[in-house]
Amino acid sequence: MGSGSLASAGIVSVALADGSAMKAAKTPMDATKSNPAARDARRYIPSGAFTRAILLGGLDAPTGGQSQRNPQPVLLRLAEDSLQAEAEHLLHSVERLLEGARERMQEQIKERMEAVDTFFEGLNLGEEEDSAPRGPRELLEELSGLVHLPVRLSNDEQRLLRDDPRQVKETVRTQVENGLINQALTRLLGSVERRLEEPLDLDVASLPSRDWKALSAHIFDLIQARLDKRRERLLGEESGSLVKDLESDLAKIEGAATPPLAHFVPAIEAAQRGAATAPA
Repeated sequence: MGSGSLASAGIVSVALADGSAMKAAKTPMDATKSNPAARDARRYIPSGAFTRAILLGGLDAPTGGQSQRNPQPVLLRLAEDSLQAEAEHLLHSVERLLEGARERMQEQIKERMEAVDTFFEGLNLGEEEDSAPRGPRELLEELSGLVHLPVRLSNDEQRLLRDDPRQVKETVRTQVENGLINQALTRLLGSVERRLEEPLDLDVASLPSRDWKALSAHIFDLIQARLDKRRERLLGEESGSLVKDLESDLAKIEGAATPPLAHFVPAIEAAQRGAATAPA
């Protein structure tokens, strides 16, 4: 059925949106696929924003007397559909984040390893005749500048860097690669947490950084667990904040004409934002 008027009293009758329309619609991520710089924390839809989209897209709602007297089941269904659409959008966004982060990390590792190889090739060729020999600290500072990461070597390793660089080359390569991986994961987790709107409380060092498939599965499991808790905080039969809020609001208008469905949307949106920012 087509959308009914939201201005009329009572529960309106509109077509059900099961989320497929949301899947088919292009997200801001699609528009910026070729521009990694544009894929930042601003390119996501915050909690609570899907309620109006679901309502406008359609919600099958009965208009009989019982529904007009007690619209709570319809309102809870609207909230449920909104949470589902939000979860799908979030997981799709995180999937794109993971893919982009892996690609950028691999590119950075390749570039920095080439810089390390070039640096050591230069050391093997020796200093130019008309230049003063550089000390271990100078060499280490030059190396750190080339890879854009602080390279840390012991005093003995610094001397080897000057006198026999081949002995410390693999140590440097490993340190640079690990530094880039940790840097990429820290940025990735920050982006995921901004979209989720709550911290994941993850220690980067504990993540399976060398197995991207396992890493992705771990992050998705954590997000799904947080989303499940968010739904329980909002719609749980015993303690759901929205359930209680609707019961209180409907009690205040008992006996009066039921407001249109749109009247309750701000309350649903506020409850969803509250559930997203409440402690896990």
